[in-house]
Amino acid sequence: MKIARPIDTSKDSRTVHAKTSGGISAFESEYFSIFNFQFSILPFIACLALVTCVLVPSAYALSPEEAINTATRHEKDGAFRKAITVYQDFLKNHPRHVQARNAQYRIAICHDNVGEVNESVVAFQSVIAMGEDRNFKHRADAMMRLAKLLGEAKRHEDGIAVLKRLLAEGAGVYEDEAQILCAGYYALTGKPNEAAIMFNVLKNRIRSPLAEEAAYKVAIVWMKAMQTDLAQQAVEDFATRYSGNPRTVELYIRLARHFFENQQYKRAVAMSTQVKDQFGDRPEAAEAAYIIALCLRETDNLDRAIQALEQLGRTSEQVGNGLLASEAWFEIAQIMREKQDKVDASMDYYQ
Repeated sequence: MKIARPIDTSKDSRTVHAKTSGGISAFESEYFSIFNFQFSILPFIACLALVTCVLVPSAYALSPEEAINTATRHEKDGAFRKAITVYQDFLKNHPRHVQARNAQYRIAICHDNVGEVNESVVAFQSVIAMGEDRNFKHRADAMMRLAKLLGEAKRHEDGIAVLKRLLAEGAGVYEDEAQILCAGYYALTGKPNEAAIMFNVLKNRIRSPLAEEAAYKVAIVWMKAMQTDLAQQAVEDFATRYSGNPRTVELYIRLARHFFENQQYKRAVAMSTQVKDQFGDRPEAAEAAYIIALCLRETDNLDRAIQALEQLGRTSEQVGNGLLASEAWFEIAQIMREKQDKVDASMDYYQ
C-alpha cells in the first residue's frame, strides 16, 4: 500500500517549488535588484568624474615656472613650434603673470626662426601693445626686430612708425642703429629730406661706430634725389672726415658719373681729373679717364675723345682689364662711324 508524502510548506520547499514552476527566488530577485541599481548609477558616476577633471587641476599640469623652462628647452633644441605651443598655453593659463610679456616676445622670435614673418610681426606687435614694464627688459629689442621684419616685408612706412616710437621712448643701446635704419626707410619711401636730417644727426656723433656709414649714405641720398650741389657738399664732407677711407674715391667716381648723367660735363671732368691725380694707382682712375673721354665726346671734342680712348684702351689691355679696353675701342668705332663718317676706319676698332 503506497503512503502519500505530506506536503512540505517550509521556506526551502516554497523556493524549490517556485524555481521548478518557472518563478524567481527571493535571493535572485534581490541580486538582480542590486545589479540593476549599479547600472543605473554608472552615468552619474561618469558625469561626476568628468566634472572633477574639469574643476580640479591635473596633478601633471605645469606650473608657470615649469612651462617657461620647458619652452626654453624646446628653443635650445631647435623645436621652435613646440616652444610656441608651450608659450601659448602659458599665456592662456597665466595671462597676467610677470613673464607674460617675455613669453609673447619669445613666441615672436620662434616664429621668426622658422621663417613665419607675418606671424612674427603680429607677435611682436602684441608685445609692444602690452606697454612698458620694468620687469620686461627686451622692449627696445622687440621694437628693433619688428622694424627690421617690416623692412623685409617692404612695409617701410610701418617700420618708420615703430622706429620713431622707439627713439621717442629711448632706444638705449639701439639708439644709433634705430637712427640709421629709420633714415634708410625714409630714403626708400622717397623722402630724401627726412633721410638726410637723420643721417646728418648720426654722422655728427663722432664716437658712434655708424657715423661714417651715415656720412656716406647722406651723399648717396642726395645723388639719388638729383640734388647735385648737396651731393657734392656731402662727398666733400666725407672726404674731409675720412680722407684715407677707400670709400672716398668711390664717392668721387659716383659724383663724377652723376655729373655726367646730368649733362654737367665740366664738373664731371673736374671731378674725374681729381680722381686721376689723387688716386692714379687705383682702378677708379681708369674709370675716371673713361668719363673724361665721354665728356669730350658729348662736347664734340671728337679728336681729343678718340685720343683719350685710345690711351685708355692700351692701358687697360696692359693691366688685363679687357672689359674696359673693349668699351674704349667700341666708343672710338662709334665716334668714327656716327660722328666722323669714317666707316672703313671704324671697322678696325670694331674688330
